[in-house]
Amino acid sequence: MFPGQTARFILLSGFVCLFLGIELLAAQIIDPQKIRTLPGPVSDQVCTLSNTHVDAHYSVQLQDLIGDLSPQQMDTRLEVTYFNACGGNEWPEEAIQAFEYAADIWSMHLDSSVPVRIEARWENIGALGQAGPSLIIHSSAIPTGEDNSWYAVAQANAMTGIDFLETSGEDFDMVVSVNCTLQNWYFGLDAEPGSGDIDFVTVVLHEIGHGIGFFGTFLASNIRMEAEWGIPFQEEETPMIYDRFAEDGEGISLLEENIYPNPSNDLYQAVTGMRGGVLFVGPESTRMLAGEGVYLYSPTSWQGGASFSHLDEDTFRQTENALMIPRFDQAFAMHTPGPVFCGMLDDWGWPLGSGCRMILDVDVFVQISEETLDFDLVNIGRFSDRTFFISNEETVSDTLIGSVQVEGESFQIQSGDGSFSIEPGEVLEVTVRFQPHRVGVQEGVIQVYHNAFNESSPFEVNLSGEGLEEDVLARLDQNFPNPFHAGSEPTQINYGLPQNSRVRMDLFDSLGRHIKTMVDEQQTAGRYEYIMESHNLASGVYIYRIVVDQFMESRKMTLIR
Repeated sequence: MFPGQTARFILLSGFVCLFLGIELLAAQIIDPQKIRTLPGPVSDQVCTLSNTHVDAHYSVQLQDLIGDLSPQQMDTRLEVTYFNACGGNEWPEEAIQAFEYAADIWSMHLDSSVPVRIEARWENIGALGQAGPSLIIHSSAIPTGEDNSWYAVAQANAMTGIDFLETSGEDFDMVVSVNCTLQNWYFGLDAEPGSGDIDFVTVVLHEIGHGIGFFGTFLASNIRMEAEWGIPFQEEETPMIYDRFAEDGEGISLLEENIYPNPSNDLYQAVTGMRGGVLFVGPESTRMLAGEGVYLYSPTSWQGGASFSHLDEDTFRQTENALMIPRFDQAFAMHTPGPVFCGMLDDWGWPLGSGCRMILDVDVFVQISEETLDFDLVNIGRFSDRTFFISNEETVSDTLIGSVQVEGESFQIQSGDGSFSIEPGEVLEVTVRFQPHRVGVQEGVIQVYHNAFNESSPFEVNLSGEGLEEDVLARLDQNFPNPFHAGSEPTQINYGLPQNSRVRMDLFDSLGRHIKTMVDEQQTAGRYEYIMESHNLASGVYIYRIVVDQFMESRKMTLIR
């Protein structure tokens, strides 16, 4: 283990088979108006263990792609809770250590302000492992999501900064089950399993990979020779975001219903590779293959739990991209997602951690000019604008891409809203407006999502402002400390102006006699503080008063000698 490590919903009530592939076993839409249950899979879609029984003697360590491990590179916290379901047998300590190591590897490659919570089950299953997300979230709840698509809950949390589990009743983003009866597990962390051994870390990495979204909705029947895709949403079938990148060998999307009706025999032929194979085609993943599409596993007879939701075995076996192939050799270890998987994550919108960014060699350096924007005091019916700047370093080679979102009542983005694309050396100006609709302090946050390596994504700019009644021209606070002691400490008077004004502030004794003028000048809008010393003042109660145009406000203070 590394040092220091410990809307719309679909509730997935079954597991997603990971070692041979994944299927949505059952799903329930949680919706304010309705609850639906989707049918489970037929028997030939149940996942079973598949072993090549071949010793590969091939391994890739994490250090091979991103150098020395560093706790500072962990951009996401993965929290694992272990459950025993193996007839009284408990998780071996060495298995827990290996699971934690795999979780730590993923923590370096993903970027999320919301922890990824995993239920890890040690149980007797008919596969090396099986897993799946507890929820999938519709893009209508994800401002930066692809229209009309479903996302694994961990990704939805990362994209929005919202913890969807809090409103769902679920405790975990995914459930990962590992076979407790396998006798040839290799629990070492060094990526050096011996002959006949199955590397535990590799299997866990693979399974978490499916839990974060490496799966589609395609199903097929070899008897009817038909295939279909989609999850119902508002009376139409809606794809996972992963599905949206699937193409045949001619570059035609498998979701193009004019070519591939859903369901149909034509779609069956396509998804079983008879139309030139099945490829995942996205800009970053194909860039990792010098412009070629990523071949997915598509045997000519549909294999439930294997087809479509894995990388092609023949293409990627014994390469640094082998983590997501459908079968594992013995004496094989892959302790990295690899360039293609990192590229796929980027293509379907996962905020990437430092590990994937290093693998993808993204040469982008974001600079954001402000961490906070304070709008001071603004009268209801008026507004105040503040700006900040997003820039891409001039010396880099890649485009800075991302989006800007605002949360908080009374705050709106006036310019620079939505998606942005900033070339090296360019600057984007973002203008934010505070227009209060109620009296009192109000807070918000700007979230800047980006693809840069040097800052976490989203970068947050905190917003604050205070609303005043329409006719209030000054805000006078109680002095502090109050009472205050003569000779030992001064007292501070804070006040604020919603607009440029002529300001006078005077001090009077308890009988109303004028003691002194503390402020008498033209001042710009903003917050001010006046430090008052107690020299030559007797003990007692004093009154301080601020006058702005025809507006006047007074408060009392107490001096003790």
